Amino acid sequence: MPPSVIEKRGRRHGVLGAHVSRNQRLKENIMDIWRTVLGFFVSTIVGALVLWLIMNKVFWPYISKKHKIQGRVSGSLTMMVGIVERASYTTAFIVGVPEWIAVWLAMKVAVGWRESQKRESPSDNLYLIGNLLSLMFGLIGAWIALSQLPSFRSSGK
Repeated sequence: MPPSVIEKRGRRHGVLGAHVSRNQRLKENIMDIWRTVLGFFVSTIVGALVLWLIMNKVFWPYISKKHKIQGRVSGSLTMMVGIVERASYTTAFIVGVPEWIAVWLAMKVAVGWRESQKRESPSDNLYLIGNLLSLMFGLIGAWIALSQLPSFRSSGK
């Protein structure tokens, strides 16, 4: 089984192995903080901009024109919900609790159930694409923050 991020950081900081100078630990801690901030920035802000471009400027105009349905409703909190969503995905990946993603998606379905009954079929596809892109940005943000892909360990032995 590969060592966890905490074990790697512990070794690097001299807790589990060789002595590391206090100055070196401080530099590494600062880099960890900057990497985490950068990961969340990419996940939330860059993710919001990319999704806005893809969804609002490419997909919605195409779907609205091709299927003659109403475009995206203005004034909704979609961007803010997306930012919170991607931040929670990034956090879930960093702390190693990807189950949170299933809980969040279940809540999204439950909250939007009545509205989804009114939606037209092509817009359901946009909903799925948006969710997948948000998940991908959450994973990318965690990858940057951890400086490695998050590991998903099974709870079984």
